[in-house]
Parts: sequence; C-alpha cells; structure tokens
Amino acid sequence: MKRFRTVECEDWADFRQKVAAAPKHTVFRGQRDPSWEPESMFERLFRHFIAADPENSGEYRLSTYSNPQGFGQFNVRFMQNVRSLQPDLLPPTATDNDWMALARHHGVATDLLDWTRNPIIAAFFAYMDYFRATKLHLPGSSPKGSSEEDRVSVWALRITRELKSNASEFAIIGEGTSPRQVAQRGVFTRVTDETSFGLIRYLRRRELLNLLTRYDIPGDSFDDAFCDFEDENMSYATLFPDLYGAAEDAIVGPFAGTWAQMARRRRKALADTTPLVSMQEIMDGIVDLDQE
Repeated sequence: MKRFRTVECEDWADFRQKVAAAPKHTVFRGQRDPSWEPESMFERLFRHFIAADPENSGEYRLSTYSNPQGFGQFNVRFMQNVRSLQPDLLPPTATDNDWMALARHHGVATDLLDWTRNPIIAAFFAYMDYFRATKLHLPGSSPKGSSEEDRVSVWALRITRELKSNASEFAIIGEGTSPRQVAQRGVFTRVTDETSFGLIRYLRRRELLNLLTRYDIPGDSFDDAFCDFEDENMSYATLFPDLYGAAEDAIVGPFAGTWAQMARRRRKALADTTPLVSMQEIMDGIVDLDQE
C-alpha cells in the first residue's frame, strides 16, 4: 500500500534546500505538530461528535454540512452578517466558494482545508503556532503535548491530473478575492466523497497517498525561520491585512523580532556559512495549478 512520504530536515536551512526540490503544482500546509493529520475544521468537529456518540456514528455524513439545519447554517448566517456589516467586502460576482473561503479564513467551520502555494508561508503558520504554544503560552494557544513536540511539519500535496479527475469527490478552490487569501496565496482542497471522509483516507482509497509529503523540521530552528520571515516581510500584519493581523503582530511581533535578530547576528558570526537557496529559487518551482 502506498504511503505518504516523510522528509526529515536537519534544521531550517535544510528544509529550505529540500522544499526547493518539491515537484511543480504543489500546495503546502504548515502545522505545529507532525502527529496531526491535515484535516478541515469540519472533519475535526465530526471526530468529536463520533467519539462522543459512537453508537450513532453512522449517522454522521459530509452531506450534513449542506443541510440548512446543520453546518450549512453557519455559512448562511456568516454571509448575511457580512453583507450587513461590510457589504463591499466581496464583489457581487462572488461565488459560493468565495464565501466559504472567506468564512473559513474567519474561523467558521467548513469542509475546506487551507493550503498555500508558498512553502515559506506554510512554515510561518507552523512556527508561529509552535512559538506561541512553547515560548509565549499566549491565550488562544494550547500547550504542545505530543511525543513529537520538538518538531513542526509542513505538508505538501502534489496536484496532478489524476487527483483532479473526479471533480464530484475532490476539488481545488483557487485563490479568491478576500484580502487574507490573496496575501497568503491561499488555496483550498475539498473532499466530498462520503465513503472516505477526509483527505488522507480519500487519497488512500484512490491509492494516491504518494502525492502527499510531510516535511518535519526541528522546532528549535524557529529563530532562523523568524529571520527569514522578517527578511521576506512575512508577519501577521502582512498575511492578515486587517485588524486581527494588526493585533496579532502587536502581541507576537516584538518577541519574534528579538529572536530573529539573535539568529541574524549568529549567521553573521559564521564565516563559512553555506549560502541558503534563495526564496526566488524556491518559488520558481511553484506554478499556477491551472496550468498543469
């Protein structure tokens, strides 16, 4: 049986070197804990429901999401609220997918799974979550507790014609018009196949798990990562260009900046530092998914 591939990275620099060789037409997702599978908020909620009510687990279906009396009402109410509060946030031509993506970006439970075309942005989310949970312990971050707590992960999913061949079971939702999605180069995957429920189980059923790769990076490389995030102008304020991003950057930014400066000084002290692969070299390998 095919499995997803795991790539062990020695440090942040090693990750940059290895991810630069990722296949074209790949999307990325950062998570602070390698033991977590890539799954949507909707799927996580379903797992809790099933665990709490195992005798009736067979009643839980993805179709429940579209039921106006079920999870579908979250999207409807969100759309109504946005149109009332910020009527010009999305254009009149916005699709249902645009609205669902906007809802997901603001915390509404949907069956969309967040990815980005940029592996460094994916790493930003993994390391920021790790930093908050292990160094700052700020409200909103639960402490890490897994056996893999010394590492973060960046998942990579290669989008192929074969994967996209069954649009009724799997969909790629491209970059939309919302400011957050544009800033994060965000895309979404959506699994609507009721027999497999979730990305990994869907890929396993179709014998396509080999399209999925997990890069594991030492957590204590966060300072080197912060240095590069700063150089690339990646922060909560730039990736969340709204009041939420401004607030998060005000809280976390000064601490992250201090660690970035320490890493920068350490780099300068190393006379024989091996040059890192450039960000441009990394991004040159990421092309428009629609051109595949």
